[in-house]
Amino acid sequence: MNSKEIDLTFLISTLNKWKWTILTILLGSMMFTVVICYVFVKPVYEANAKIFITVEEEQRDGNINEAIKNMYTYKEMITTSVILKRVQTELQEYKLTTKELKENIDVTLIQETPLMNITVKENSIEKAEDILKSLLEVVKEEIPKLSGYRNVMVELEVTNSEEQKEEPISPSYPLILMVSTILTFMTTYTIILFKEVNDETIKEEEDLKEVGLHTIITIPYAWKSSILTYFKLKQTEQFPLINQVSTSLNTKVTQSFNILYNQIDRMTNKHRSKVRNQRIEVLPKTLLVTSTKAGEGKTFVATNLAISYAIQNRKVLLIDGNSVSPKLHDIFEITNELGLQDLSQTSLKNLIKVTDIPNLFLMTAGTTDSTNFDQEVDALDPLTQVLNKIDVIIVDTPSAEHAFKLQSLCLSYSYVLMVVGHGKTTQKEIGNTISQITGYNTSILGAVLNGTVHKEKNVLNLIKRKQS
Repeated sequence: MNSKEIDLTFLISTLNKWKWTILTILLGSMMFTVVICYVFVKPVYEANAKIFITVEEEQRDGNINEAIKNMYTYKEMITTSVILKRVQTELQEYKLTTKELKENIDVTLIQETPLMNITVKENSIEKAEDILKSLLEVVKEEIPKLSGYRNVMVELEVTNSEEQKEEPISPSYPLILMVSTILTFMTTYTIILFKEVNDETIKEEEDLKEVGLHTIITIPYAWKSSILTYFKLKQTEQFPLINQVSTSLNTKVTQSFNILYNQIDRMTNKHRSKVRNQRIEVLPKTLLVTSTKAGEGKTFVATNLAISYAIQNRKVLLIDGNSVSPKLHDIFEITNELGLQDLSQTSLKNLIKVTDIPNLFLMTAGTTDSTNFDQEVDALDPLTQVLNKIDVIIVDTPSAEHAFKLQSLCLSYSYVLMVVGHGKTTQKEIGNTISQITGYNTSILGAVLNGTVHKEKNVLNLIKRKQS
């Protein structure tokens, strides 16, 4: 697969594709950050005071530089153990150590002035103010003793709880939340880009073209327009019958199947005309719907294609050939007691069931031990007795992972329609499947690219128009 070019188109389309995943991760990250901040991170409040310490007038020498020099001395004195032990004794209810007090008290000098700023930080504003108040009182008493001067301290400005903002000074919750969100987005988007760049799965028609497989139609993702229908079908592991439900489901899906019907009808008619010209017996169309892996949408495509044929007044026999994981009996709510696996033991009239959809008949997988079924080289050969009454036979086959079961369903006059799930398989896997089916002496009509996200293409087209 060719390496992907990372340009603006690719970046925006990737963002649009994964937007709900990114949004979910961002919301989860924001909730986690909020919990961490409010539960584990303690808020910090502070109380402040600006003070000026000077000696009595008769002891002053009028030198401002000397006053500033003395303030440096007073600054160191304030955080000494002598003063802090006094504060500790006066505030015994807080059970503070001198080490904790020293860590929470910050004394700074205001540059080129004999002014000093004292800041006390604590987990409550009341506690911070009590410590500051006690500290100032102790400083008034102890500084004269320690300095040997008769000092006078002037309190210029002291904050109180009424002036103090209610918000803590730290942490800054909005800032933490913003940084966390940005980092989460960048990390998530980087991982997604790495995944997309190194993703070798089939997502575009060009990818199938590189392995020599013609894309007949791309079918958009069917679930987005009907969440209720999605969950209902998800619980029963069924697939929606697009042409039989209300128009609340994406009409593009129905249109895609109508186009698929017309394309297949045209392609098979052209091939059958060549066969007639060669005077070879022409049998009704037998279409095998398969895929490389399970979960790519075989049953979804086979069922709705059969309905599209039936709506056009074509008699359709839909066969559940997937004995590994049969689903058609659940979808049409028909018993699975007798089916394809009982073909060699029971008459056809007991195996073909009438459905609620006009012109559409169903043969379920059956419940007989599949060992007997697999012994048939051509499992569909007994159906030749009813082919003259049927316009088209559509078989929901096992995936190519079950090679022997798939081979037993392939006839020389059958056509194979490959269903490729968007982002499900790689080019190498598709190439191996093509080689495998070609070896069964049957014709591959082309591929259905199932589950594409059309919104991506709309964004791409918009960008390309702007760039041009």
